[in-house]
Amino acid sequence: MAEDDKGDESDTHSGVDTTQLNADQRAAISGLAKDNVYVKQSKWTTFRELPAGQKGTYFVQNFLLGTVVVVVALVIAISLVVTYLTKPPTPVFTLEAVNMHQDSEQISALKDEFVKYDNVKDARRVSFGSSLNIGKNSYADDSPKIMTQVAAGQINAMVSDKKTITTLYKRGLVNKPSEVLTASELKRYLNMGVLVDAKDKPATSAEDAIAFDLSRSQTWKAKSLPSDALFGFSNIKNGKDHPRAFVRYLDFK
Repeated sequence: MAEDDKGDESDTHSGVDTTQLNADQRAAISGLAKDNVYVKQSKWTTFRELPAGQKGTYFVQNFLLGTVVVVVALVIAISLVVTYLTKPPTPVFTLEAVNMHQDSEQISALKDEFVKYDNVKDARRVSFGSSLNIGKNSYADDSPKIMTQVAAGQINAMVSDKKTITTLYKRGLVNKPSEVLTASELKRYLNMGVLVDAKDKPATSAEDAIAFDLSRSQTWKAKSLPSDALFGFSNIKNGKDHPRAFVRYLDFK
């Protein structure tokens, strides 16, 4: 009777009646009852030791989220580096030819020659545009854009017909030459009769002058650009040297 009791005890010590299980099932239970050999080692070591058929599931459960986070971080970092490296340099002089889209080729040529004249090493640091318009109609009026760009210092000078430059001056978007040029430069151009006032008349004093008469510019005329045009400074943000050089480049007579 005692021996029978011992047999019953050995069959049920695991909490399962093994007398009702086949050999494979008893082996599985025995395996589960053993210590987990992977508990005390790293997940990476465990991953390497797993059979090939189990590695995929184990990777998803233990490494996938971390891998995704690392990849996303790398993509963001690379994107920031590329953006920084490809970002154009800060312009030293930006001119906008307002209401002069039809003269875009000549304006572009004007820019190319000025870059060489002023010895600007990187041509991207000088920008001449001719795509903005004002006063045409409500759909093609770029007044808000011009105002925003001037306020940000993205437009340093403007050329246009006399009426447009006068309008821009009244809006506070064209600055007087006296705010940019030296006293000797102002005196020179004033004596030449190149400076004009807000009434499109030859300025009688440096303080009255708002713009330059481009019909007196040899460079301007050589490009067959409109003779009824004025040049005026705008928000000079990155120094006065290049804007003053542009006035010399215009070669007023």
